[in-house]
Amino acid sequence: MQTKHRFLRRQPRRAAVVAQVAVCSTVLIGLCALVLDIGQMHLARTELQRSADAAALAGASAYAEDEGLIQSDTLGALAYQRALQFSQSNLTLGAPTFVEPADVVAGTLNWQNPQAALDTSGANRFNAVQVLVRRTSDSANGAVVFSFAKILGFNQGDVTAWATAAFDDRFGGYRVTEECNLVLPFTIYRDIYNQQLLNGPDQFYYDHSADQVHDGTDNVVEVHLYPYKLSGEGDGAGNFGVLNIGTGNQGSTFLEQQILDGVSAADLEAEIGTSELTFVGPNGQPIAYNITGSPGLKVTMEDSVIARMGDVVGFFLHDAVTLDGQNAIYHIVDMRFGRIMHIDLTGSPKTKRLVIQPVAYTGPGVVVHDYAPSSRGQVGALRIVR
Repeated sequence: MQTKHRFLRRQPRRAAVVAQVAVCSTVLIGLCALVLDIGQMHLARTELQRSADAAALAGASAYAEDEGLIQSDTLGALAYQRALQFSQSNLTLGAPTFVEPADVVAGTLNWQNPQAALDTSGANRFNAVQVLVRRTSDSANGAVVFSFAKILGFNQGDVTAWATAAFDDRFGGYRVTEECNLVLPFTIYRDIYNQQLLNGPDQFYYDHSADQVHDGTDNVVEVHLYPYKLSGEGDGAGNFGVLNIGTGNQGSTFLEQQILDGVSAADLEAEIGTSELTFVGPNGQPIAYNITGSPGLKVTMEDSVIARMGDVVGFFLHDAVTLDGQNAIYHIVDMRFGRIMHIDLTGSPKTKRLVIQPVAYTGPGVVVHDYAPSSRGQVGALRIVR
């Protein structure tokens, strides 16, 4: 009887444990379900951020095209189209990611205060794109639908990500390597180059699909690198310079090879002691190079230039020339990039010319510095700002 009595007293205790296990199991299952869907939210957030970064960079790349150089009215639309294209190519939870038109903002980033809102007034050159990507109930992507947390009454959750990318055009220098040797041994007077950027001719266009240059207009001006006088006024050889970058004046054959292959890192190092050109010092002070050269172009160089027709190349800007003829010394203060559009060295003096179309260059070799001045959208690097 004593044993039976102890057995009967244990029955309620076992029943209580069963009830507690049932309650705890329900809670644990709910928590596990919530954890799984929270993980799904974190995954969606990571993938949305990747999509936002890609979309912002793609949108900002519009500033590195002909349209960006001339700051046309269609620039905002182009930035949106590129942002949309690249956001869709990045999946979020296995589905394409759409960007709402209102969530793509083109404007001007103030590099002195990069955390400030973009200036969309148009008073300054546009250089940035901000993209917001959403998985919310009121977006085209829809909210993130929960799979397990529904047992706790949670059906879906909202996730957003945003990014700002900009064309940093604070060009401070250029690094020449074996893989990055676009620079030709040509220089033009800086003031004339800047004048032509504003009011140069528009006689040629480049067909990207066919990789060909044609006669016609595209609303992007060209620059005549040649011919100009040393004074910067009127026609005539002198202002245009063919630089001796390497080991002195080695004649036409050497220059023709440099036109075909670009100035090598070894040539540049032999001339100025380094293969990296630096035009701005750490305190913002300008840095220049004195390089010997000669005015004018020789007819024998024409075939080499024709072989580069349609190519994007780099060239130098100078602000002064001392001496003349084969003894000319060019004071090199900067460089720019452009596409070779036309050359004629065999016609009359009035028709001889070398024509390039400026491009906004963001390729390898470009060095940007916080302390460098703006290149007005001509040379720089695309990067995520925030």
